[in-house]
Amino acid sequence: MGERFLRLIAGGLATSASDVDQARDEWVFQARCTEAFVSTWVVRGFADTTISCYTSLLERVLDHFDRPVWQIEPADVDAMLRQLLLAGRAAGTRRQYLQMLRTFHGFVRDRYATEIRAVYGMAVGDPLDRFNRLRHVWDDTPRRLPPTAERLTAFFAFARARLAAASDYPAAARDYALLRTLYHCAPRVSVFYVITR
Repeated sequence: MGERFLRLIAGGLATSASDVDQARDEWVFQARCTEAFVSTWVVRGFADTTISCYTSLLERVLDHFDRPVWQIEPADVDAMLRQLLLAGRAAGTRRQYLQMLRTFHGFVRDRYATEIRAVYGMAVGDPLDRFNRLRHVWDDTPRRLPPTAERLTAFFAFARARLAAASDYPAAARDYALLRTLYHCAPRVSVFYVITR
């Protein structure tokens, strides 16, 4: 029995040198990815106005980078965010840019990572790290200090006093016990701030 092995033979569907060059052109490939991405909106039944707005946003996002989306690194995303901030863009606008970049990059990674590795010889990483990910805090959210220990003590004393006069004692006792349990297991302080303010 002979030795079995696989042999890689160079070649492809392209028939001429110009076809090969075009197939390897990163910007042509990204344009194909963009067209496929936009077609997913059509297939999912998005309105024409929504597709137009999303397409415009995607073009503006990609214009911030001098390389294809699969080569973008976290430093490039930071630079885009800095440019947007210096241009006076609101926090909501910056989040829209990040969300569009995340969605498009995820689409390219999921659908074309194998082809990108084969043609360009590089793996598709994630340009959004934990330092430039979306945050759900608005710019106009006031900076609040957590309640002091004295404030929490006063709150629980008030809640205990209300138990005696509660019309629905089991419900009031349940709520009090729940709040005390949360207080003793150290959850996020913002929960108590909302309750005690």
